[in-house]
Amino acid sequence: MIIVNGVRVKVHKNLEIALRALHAEHVFEGQYWIDALSIHQGDLTERSEQVGRMRDIYSRSSQVIAWLGEEANDSAKAFTLLHHLAEWTGSNLSKGKATRKWGFGDSGDGYWLALQQLVLRPYWRRLWIMQELVMGGTRVVVRCGPSQLEWSIFLKGIVALQSHWWHYKDDAIRKDRAQIGAPQSAWNVTALHMLHNQLRPLCEQEIASSSSAQRPDLGSLMVLAATTFAFDPRDKVYGLIGMMEQSIADRIRPDYAMPVPETFTKVAVANYEARHDLELLRDCNLWGKCPSWVPDWTWHQRPGNARFQRTDDRFRREFNAHAGIPATFTISEDRRRLTC
Repeated sequence: MIIVNGVRVKVHKNLEIALRALHAEHVFEGQYWIDALSIHQGDLTERSEQVGRMRDIYSRSSQVIAWLGEEANDSAKAFTLLHHLAEWTGSNLSKGKATRKWGFGDSGDGYWLALQQLVLRPYWRRLWIMQELVMGGTRVVVRCGPSQLEWSIFLKGIVALQSHWWHYKDDAIRKDRAQIGAPQSAWNVTALHMLHNQLRPLCEQEIASSSSAQRPDLGSLMVLAATTFAFDPRDKVYGLIGMMEQSIADRIRPDYAMPVPETFTKVAVANYEARHDLELLRDCNLWGKCPSWVPDWTWHQRPGNARFQRTDDRFRREFNAHAGIPATFTISEDRRRLTC
């Protein structure tokens, strides 16, 4: 429970902990926007309106704080390790010299196990954190208790781990677990792959180009939606609107009163009309509650890590059968049938 403008407001425990921690450090100077407080979650009209303004809100921010939770499981060591891995990327140090210099070697000192625990936190499974990390750009600071790291440095450390320290980490974690008598188990790397293969290219593209034409297609965003969790299925779409191509986003008005199948249909129509191609058809699944030409954003088995690989200037599309020729199609008035 917290007090806002003299009124007691019930909030989730994690938010209360974050607010108290930041308040104790005198972080709150100026105005702060917090979705759980700034949006009346029970008012569907207000919620629909505010969700559509996310890109505008993040673009006007001076700083975005990504709160991972309280300090636990040596999370401070995880932040230290990521900082040093990022620093190592720009150095000429060998792995051996780096571990001796910064003290995060494979001698059971706990740094690698701490990082494993950090990336396994539920935070990384929440869909709504994607837009704050991506659209926040260079203004994002990742916080975990008193520890903090610029998001760009955090990602740089993840890239170093994935590209250069991948095999090293396994032996280091075994020694960390042996040191504390913990049972040996393989590192669940799902969150690591999501950070490196999905979030990283989205963030890099956001920073590199302000053009909405450079944003990922809906197929790529659906892969991201499939790996994350949202209480409301409509948020699989609405939580990613700000990351869509502008020509598509402009055609979608969030409406939480609209049934889920109709929401997904509206998004598909917006995509077909804006892009004038039918590439989205390959992302459809015939057994959903939507028309066969409408992708179901809640489908958890959607494949596609390769979607996030980029060429120099934009996200690569694996298929291009239309060769740039606009598709000719019609959609029935009841939006049940697409004819091409």
